[in-house]
Amino acid sequence: MNGKLNQQERNLLSVIYKARVGTRRTSWRIVMGIKVEETLNSVREAYKEKIVEEIEELCNEVIELLDTYLIPNEDNSDVKLLYLKMKSDYYRYLAEVVEGEKKKEAEEKLKAVSKEIYINKEETYNTPTQLGLALSHATFTYEIYGKHKEGIEIARTAFNSGILHLENMNDKDYSEATLLLQLLRDSLTLWEGNEDGIS
Repeated sequence: MNGKLNQQERNLLSVIYKARVGTRRTSWRIVMGIKVEETLNSVREAYKEKIVEEIEELCNEVIELLDTYLIPNEDNSDVKLLYLKMKSDYYRYLAEVVEGEKKKEAEEKLKAVSKEIYINKEETYNTPTQLGLALSHATFTYEIYGKHKEGIEIARTAFNSGILHLENMNDKDYSEATLLLQLLRDSLTLWEGNEDGIS
């Protein structure tokens, strides 16, 4: 690999790894949600460990590709931002399933990637990539870190900024941004509803 992928190759890389990891994340959620008799606990745990092992292997594989080839050799800032988003997604997937020191390490690395992405305090979300990053960052902050107010604020800021910049986007970006804005709004509705229920 020379570290330079065209758009079609980037899409292929993203779709393939997302599909492979996605099926295992779904399996992990199902296994975690199953209540079994005590005699079957060891079977469930063994299956869960196998799924987590496969998720770790795939996540580490794509992160290594990004760190070794793709990010260092990319000079297009938008593409580099896309790669950083991908990297943050795979650290988030790891943080969801691993435990103990591995979980702590994945969270710390995700924090480092987030700092690299969110350099400025006042972000302007005017591209689908930036909206996608905000959605990922807000989801992690709310669901994994449990910092509910901070996660809601990130999502709300991105949503409001994205709405303001929609009219300046081309047709392709407009379509992608509209979908991401809908996801941000859905998350806000869910999270704010949960917060109202707690208070």
